[in-house]
Amino acid sequence: MRQMAIDERLPVRRLYVIAGSSRVLATRFIEGLKEKIKRQEGVEVMFERVSAKEGDVEEALVRLATAPLFGGRPLLLIEDADEELLGKEWLLKGRWGRGVLVVWASAVSKSDKRRLKEAGAEVVDANPPESLLELQEAVADEARRLKVRLTQSDIAELLRRVDRDFDAAVKELEKLALSGGRVADLVADHAPSRAYDLTGAIEEWNAKAALEVVKRSFEEGIRTRDGRKVTTPQDVVVHLVQQALGGLSALEAQIAGGDFPEWRRRRLLRGLQRLGRNAKARIRRAVQVLYETDAAVKSGADPYLAIEAFILQALT
Repeated sequence: MRQMAIDERLPVRRLYVIAGSSRVLATRFIEGLKEKIKRQEGVEVMFERVSAKEGDVEEALVRLATAPLFGGRPLLLIEDADEELLGKEWLLKGRWGRGVLVVWASAVSKSDKRRLKEAGAEVVDANPPESLLELQEAVADEARRLKVRLTQSDIAELLRRVDRDFDAAVKELEKLALSGGRVADLVADHAPSRAYDLTGAIEEWNAKAALEVVKRSFEEGIRTRDGRKVTTPQDVVVHLVQQALGGLSALEAQIAGGDFPEWRRRRLLRGLQRLGRNAKARIRRAVQVLYETDAAVKSGADPYLAIEAFILQALT
């Protein structure tokens, strides 16, 4: 796995571009950069994080350009950057004041990388390993870092449970480091971290968990499988409706004898147990309510209140 090590021999650059989907790797780079600034410049870091999709960039750049000379070194992270932002003239010509700017995009083209490097930027790879062997080695490295003892079979089982999701595997390892447990104990009854969204809550027919997922999704946004992060209420509710439909469809398939991984089958069986004898009718009714919810949102209803009402009506 390519390491995102901070080279202490080089001075701090004004511009860094993180290219990739791994929040674990991106966050680790940011923390390393903060420490490097402290060590090299002997000042505290004034850190700020904004999202390009939420339209906060211009105001943040103004704050960066007008930051006082005293009090620390400004460090601004712009998440959810796209190709248009990476091609901005102010970015390529360094027009943002005295602070350090970090731009994070899920994907950066070769031509953009070339232009950015010509502009003095350092492009940092935050993509997890693609091959299974490299992924296993990366997880083993994380286990050693966290002082968690894993055999090769443990690593293989963990990656199978989290669908080869590197970030999800790291989260599970962090839980193991705190609990001192075993991989089998930790993940046997849980879905992959990225999969336990509204789909998982509905498959367990757990209204409380579903409401928590909805609340978190609207507050923090939803990161999609391709690395994008959706944050607007209209986009969030679209994904939540899709997740809800996925959970309901899986419950119907389980009744019909569908083939699911063991961890998911157990979750579905818990949901069906809570549904009781009228499971089929209640699921069909929930699907109908979900379609009505989707139509209501498209007609102008408040997205958060609409999806919350769906859960309260369908799952309780």
